[in-house]
Amino acid sequence: MEQKPRVLQTGAQQAVEECQHQFRHSRWNCSTVENSTDIFGGVLKFKSRESAFVHALSAAALAHAVARACSRGELNECSCDSRVRKRTPRHWQWGGCSEAVRGRMQRVCKCHGMSGSCSVRVCWRRLPQLRMIGDALSTRYEGASHVKVGQVVERKRGKNIRKLRPLHMDMKKPNKTDLVYLEDSPDYCEPNDELGILGTRGRTCNRTSAGLDGCRLLCCGRGYQTRFS
Repeated sequence: MEQKPRVLQTGAQQAVEECQHQFRHSRWNCSTVENSTDIFGGVLKFKSRESAFVHALSAAALAHAVARACSRGELNECSCDSRVRKRTPRHWQWGGCSEAVRGRMQRVCKCHGMSGSCSVRVCWRRLPQLRMIGDALSTRYEGASHVKVGQVVERKRGKNIRKLRPLHMDMKKPNKTDLVYLEDSPDYCEPNDELGILGTRGRTCNRTSAGLDGCRLLCCGRGYQTRFS
């Protein structure tokens, strides 16, 4: 297998794993469907907040995987990010290749000099762990904006450009980093073979929790059985 498809495959797999971690306590737990062209079944056919999260996480995971592979020299088409080298403070210098994805980048430095004097610091920019990105997107998922397609505002390259507007006038206008959705989520409580929804029957819930993993929400009002292990 060529290196580039392998990197993309790694990114896609990491996106699935992170999605399942973030939704592990939710009614839809980001379950996958075997023997299907759509890995999540028909759930993403809805323009829901879950679709917004999955698309954002997938894009982030693929960019994360490609950037990390570039910094390791695993892809031939990559080059070092030379723009930041033009902004070098007096007492340190840039070294190596940064993992160049802008959001939530971290600067890492190592000291060089006699007797730990740190006369020169060599720094580079490092990607955060994908978990940190998943946590940030999960927060945006909770505050996702329900929007509608507005009127045509301009034409560009022969296509009508429309802006997304809040569904109701009293809702906050979403900014460029918000997750937005057009449709309500499907029912995740009951199985739906057509959409690849497994339902929540048989899931383990937390009887004392008032959160998403609590029995009241996860069992969808059906009741639950208490078992002692």
